[in-house]
Amino acid sequence: MRRRLSSPATGALKFVVPGLWIVGGLPGLAVALLAAEFPVNVVWPVLRAVFGVLLLVFYAPLKHVDVDGENMYVSNYKRTISIPLTSVFSVSGNVTRSLPITVTLKEPCEFGSKIRFFPARMPDTLGSSTDAGILRRMAGQARRNARSAEGPVGKETET
Repeated sequence: MRRRLSSPATGALKFVVPGLWIVGGLPGLAVALLAAEFPVNVVWPVLRAVFGVLLLVFYAPLKHVDVDGENMYVSNYKRTISIPLTSVFSVSGNVTRSLPITVTLKEPCEFGSKIRFFPARMPDTLGSSTDAGILRRMAGQARRNARSAEGPVGKETET
């Protein structure tokens, strides 16, 4: 059964918030450029548009992430791919940097070698994201299961 790790607000953060800041700043910029007091009126709309672009750069890479016992399902809202949990190299999300969570893969996938998402649950009292911990534990368990399925390494078999 799939468990959602990314925030339900991811789509809004990725598409709506930057758009509102950029689009909201453009009419003010047009009015300021047409006004007699050009230099004074231009500062706020320009800052608003620049901030919107910065939000776009920060939020655009966010992905929707679900997980089950074997795979991580990652979506960019156009397509969804399945990534084996054994391919997870590391998961960020600690006391100093819990948002967003960054999953680094052993090898790049269609979305690159790093998957970023905001967690569905906020960090606990120690600052460590519960979703980052869940993903770390599941990836570790998947690696242990894969190793045990392969059998002992370097052991000779009789023929």
